[in-house]
Amino acid sequence: MHFPRLLMLTHRFVYPPNRGDRIRSYNLLRVLSDHYRITLACTADEPVSTADRSHVDTFCESVIVAPLSRGGRLLAAATSAGRGCSLTAGMFHHSGLQKSIESEQRSNPFDAVLVFCSSMFPYVDNPLFKDTRMIVDLVDVDSAKWSQMGQESTWIKRPIYRFEANRVRQLEQRIADRADAVVLVSDREADLFRRCVNTNTPIIGVSNGVDTDFFVPRHPNAADPKRKRSVKSEVKSVKPEQSCSSFTLHSSPFKLLFTGVLDYAPNVEGIDWFCRQVLPTLNASPTSSEQVGVQASAAQEQAATQASAAQEQAATQASAAQEQAATQPSAVPLTPSLPHSTTPHLPFTLTIVGRRPNAKVQDLATLPGVNLVGEVPDVRPYLHGADIAISPLKLARGIQNKVLEAMASELPVVLTTQSAEGIDAISSQHFVIANTVDQWHTAITELANNKDVRTRMAQAARDLVVNEYSWPARLSEFVKLLSK
Repeated sequence: MHFPRLLMLTHRFVYPPNRGDRIRSYNLLRVLSDHYRITLACTADEPVSTADRSHVDTFCESVIVAPLSRGGRLLAAATSAGRGCSLTAGMFHHSGLQKSIESEQRSNPFDAVLVFCSSMFPYVDNPLFKDTRMIVDLVDVDSAKWSQMGQESTWIKRPIYRFEANRVRQLEQRIADRADAVVLVSDREADLFRRCVNTNTPIIGVSNGVDTDFFVPRHPNAADPKRKRSVKSEVKSVKPEQSCSSFTLHSSPFKLLFTGVLDYAPNVEGIDWFCRQVLPTLNASPTSSEQVGVQASAAQEQAATQASAAQEQAATQASAAQEQAATQPSAVPLTPSLPHSTTPHLPFTLTIVGRRPNAKVQDLATLPGVNLVGEVPDVRPYLHGADIAISPLKLARGIQNKVLEAMASELPVVLTTQSAEGIDAISSQHFVIANTVDQWHTAITELANNKDVRTRMAQAARDLVVNEYSWPARLSEFVKLLSK
């Protein structure tokens, strides 16, 4: 079969899929490779290994990678700003890549173009592509993100963020004027974009998915084929010596987990807030954890046994029995307001996993109960070793892949309203939404004290993701849009 030619533009090399944009762009590449002969043209802000390049080659007719140094990106951003254009669009501009793309279009025109993120649109914003069908996947409304950062940042950064918000908004309007369709990561984000631009171009929400053969529960249900590990998974597998049992999370009765890129400002601000505002309340009195719940249950049994023995003793021993009972731990119900744990370890700890932890994140490792791991070859052992995943982002655009991955791994999730955006789920059924310190404290302690609730919620989350968030089902809309 003769497949049409597709030019796919991405601002990062798509593999490995270890961050939100790469997860989406990589799966787009996989899905579209069944329908198109793809030329992938991208910039790369870090070295691309031979193995990673070979893996991506299997999906493409050709691959063009333009390496960008940090210094080069900053210079290009400044030059772009000097021309009154977007800083980020300038950051991802590479003159050599521009020439290669135009040369390909002149010699053998593409049947369609897929632009991934607004910063790559300038590469095809010229007359050479005026008759080529073009779909732009903005993913998020970046201008709104910059605007929000400008409102919440320090006075020094505020003018820069506002400048970028205005320039990106102008770029988004140009995209809306030229594209045959614009895609965003959720219906809510699509609605926001409609309010930001003036256009008749179709604007569509297409949410992310998750690889439910790769992200599976720690103890898969053998009766459910979707809960089994796929032996053909294309994503890098953990080595035998890096199996789940080989990883030891911070020694603690109850383990919380955050995963995400650790130099991305919304992640950094969110996890810093949690570590400094929420975690101390969990480890202060009153508190709770699974360990405390176990101790409370043991105390109840011990007290009941002693009371029964006291009733069978002679009347002359009753006074002594009562005196002894008074020295024993009192029975405590399994509620969020439990007394201090007698364990020498903190009731709750947080493990932070992710690439490139910046100085602010590294400082968090000095706080009680915080364990900074950094980059790992495979995040699944940490998902399997945790009790609850958290996503405390205050600023988030689109759908959070890390939340879907935790849900697919059958791990209970507590998250902010912003982190839940784009996921069609019900709080207290599939996850728990918490925004204030008190809400976070209550959500985590209640889950900690009720294993049955955790189990039911985790299973419901897994079932939702399996049924509604598979990548082929989610991304099939792109095939329709490109072929019109």
